[in-house]
Amino acid sequence: MSLVTIVACATDDPLPIDLAEPEQGPEIERPEDIVDLTGNGEITVEVGDNYFSPRNFIVDPGTRIVFVNVGFTPHNVISTREGAFERIPDAALDQGPVTLILEDPGDYPLFCSIHGTATFGQTGYIVVTAT
Repeated sequence: MSLVTIVACATDDPLPIDLAEPEQGPEIERPEDIVDLTGNGEITVEVGDNYFSPRNFIVDPGTRIVFVNVGFTPHNVISTREGAFERIPDAALDQGPVTLILEDPGDYPLFCSIHGTATFGQTGYIVVTAT
């Protein structure tokens, strides 16, 4: 079992749950355009209208990955691999930044189910390095 922590930074209330079930599924190949962000204790990922920035990146275990909705529409953050991390619902991102901490090395493809699918549209890819 992977150790994953999600911290809602804007509120102490429990994260709301999206009612629609996202597409889960296909194995996603690691992209070639991955940005190395190792050595940073915290990074900010802008969740905009149809994009994540940075989109594909490598971090160290325990890095605080802070998702911030900078778009005009709702967004969520969902793993393409069931159980890899708890989904971040659009209602949580509407309230403010949400922090994801991934402790286990591995690949974590993600997407926004409002603006894409696991393989098309608003997608991203996180790699957590082995220490």
